[in-house]
Amino acid sequence: MQEFDLKQYQAALRKLMAEVAEELKSNAISYFGMYGTSLGALRHHGFIPWDDDIDIGMLREDYEKALPILRRVSDKFYVWDWDHDDNCDIQIARIYRRIVPGMSELDKNVFIDVFPVDNAPRSSFLRKILRVLIVVLRRLVIRKTKTHIPYVQGTFKSALFYLMGIPFSVFPAHTLRRLFRFLVIRKKSTGLVWVPADVPKRVYGESDFNSTTTLPFDDITMPVPIGAENFLTEFYGDWRQLPPIEKQIGHAVRIDGSVKINTPKESLRYVKSVLKILEVSLGLGSGSGGPVRSITGLTRSLSRIEGCETYYFVHNPAGLERFDLDRARIFRGRWNDVGNDKSGDFEQVLDKVQPDIVHFHGIWHLTLHGDQVACKARRIPYVISPRGSLDVWSMRQKAWKKKLALLLFQMKDIKDAAALHVTAEMEAAHCRAIGYKGKFIISPNGVNLPEELPAWSKHTDGKHRMLFLSRMHPKKGVLELVEAWPKDNDGWRCELVYSLNGDEERKYEAEVKDRIRARGLEESFLLTGALDDHEKWSAYRRADCFVLPTHTENFGIVIAEAMYAGLPVLTTKNAPWEGLLKHNCGWWINLNHDELSNTLSEAMRISDTERERMGERGRKYVCNCFSWPAIAEKFLEDCRRLLGT
Repeated sequence: MQEFDLKQYQAALRKLMAEVAEELKSNAISYFGMYGTSLGALRHHGFIPWDDDIDIGMLREDYEKALPILRRVSDKFYVWDWDHDDNCDIQIARIYRRIVPGMSELDKNVFIDVFPVDNAPRSSFLRKILRVLIVVLRRLVIRKTKTHIPYVQGTFKSALFYLMGIPFSVFPAHTLRRLFRFLVIRKKSTGLVWVPADVPKRVYGESDFNSTTTLPFDDITMPVPIGAENFLTEFYGDWRQLPPIEKQIGHAVRIDGSVKINTPKESLRYVKSVLKILEVSLGLGSGSGGPVRSITGLTRSLSRIEGCETYYFVHNPAGLERFDLDRARIFRGRWNDVGNDKSGDFEQVLDKVQPDIVHFHGIWHLTLHGDQVACKARRIPYVISPRGSLDVWSMRQKAWKKKLALLLFQMKDIKDAAALHVTAEMEAAHCRAIGYKGKFIISPNGVNLPEELPAWSKHTDGKHRMLFLSRMHPKKGVLELVEAWPKDNDGWRCELVYSLNGDEERKYEAEVKDRIRARGLEESFLLTGALDDHEKWSAYRRADCFVLPTHTENFGIVIAEAMYAGLPVLTTKNAPWEGLLKHNCGWWINLNHDELSNTLSEAMRISDTERERMGERGRKYVCNCFSWPAIAEKFLEDCRRLLGT
């Protein structure tokens, strides 16, 4: 049995401590030696000769700040604690090195224990009650993580604590941990502190820990609490005297693992070169609108990037067979007749895949809310793409329902997200307007571009053609287009290519047809209806100009498609396409009758040659800025930055 060399092990610990200390100091976070580490600093000016670990403490406020900061330096440190790992059964944090190829077994095994120091109740009776509850919760968590550490000795006490734990045993480990935090964390100072992770029989004066003094610790330095002597006397008794020889032993940690110690899985501590992303949506439906194309386009493009494992979970798999997601691994939910998915399949996928980050497409639905609750329970960060659902126009639709949803669950889900994914600064502003103050991933949608476009087929009927291609929905501004269509249009026609989803859109279609008849524009408007992807590109190539007088658009893929097809574009400032002006490839206007009508007339009035030049500039703009491979690479980079990997 090969045992480690204690001096080498202590040297490796000091080296790790120096690196951790540098990171903490650079972020103005205070820490101090605890237990044997502070005793060693005071009595030996370094390690206790037989000690083989480093214990540091932090007041709760610093502790809560320090762990996320150390996690962000994920190429150096791995922070193991039971708030972020359901297999952890210790109530402190443990800092390891990230494992890199070629690292020695010695460096793999060193770690630093970090103890949070909390405000203690002044009432001794309340402290006794809390201590019992703390012990019960700890033992339950240990049992649920399939480990055993006998914190309480004696048959009677063990039986008593077992019986007290029965009412709590129905709860999962992560719920018990939350209850533990609720019991021990007190923001208001009481003048007393304790260490809940140490089965807190002892309390100490807060003033003993409010400041530190720095002492030599072999070849580094170690801050110790100003009242360390009081703390050590309370904990060890006469700590200045060496214990008997038979008690001068360490924790018996052997590098060859011959003595089992409590550690995270080694695989968790490798520096990650692969990022696991789980894309999630409610469904893809029967249509092929912008959200569907952007979800599938991003998923497919992410799956082609080396270093990215891509998974896709769809609750309603109807229509999924229409899409090629390349290397992405697909998981299907079970949509029911009520319009949700309560199968629990998503939770099983989370546990199986263990993604680094989850990307949700859409909001408002209780099924997605349940998914996000499952992520939070497992400490898996998630990103939400609101898909334009938080802009002013959308928030006015069914406003009371959305306000109620925000109050009950949606606002919390949004605020708990690691970031919101938006397509432009305009959409970010809409998110801030409802009270979101967190991070954003600002990344446009890409465009699924065909390798070869159909040939131009303009003017086959002897007329110029304006094309509208989108949903037949009030927010797309079709009625406004009919109202603003110039009577003096020089023989131009407007082709409406649109999909219909639900009774609301069918009713709107009827209103549009009625208004066309009322204005006597039957010869000016051609209602084509829905087209498949191949026919859609033919529609672009028989048009002279594209129009989308939208009330709201978080991106507008059809605008990018029209430019790629070589068309100048007319849209409103309710879509994030100021690039039309910058690249001189269209018109970006306010949505009102006069401005829309005048701009339509201008688009009809300019020469074919000028429209073609605008179309060429638009095509170059799209090819340079909206290709899926480049957008997926940037999204992946933003996710890595978000996670600190």
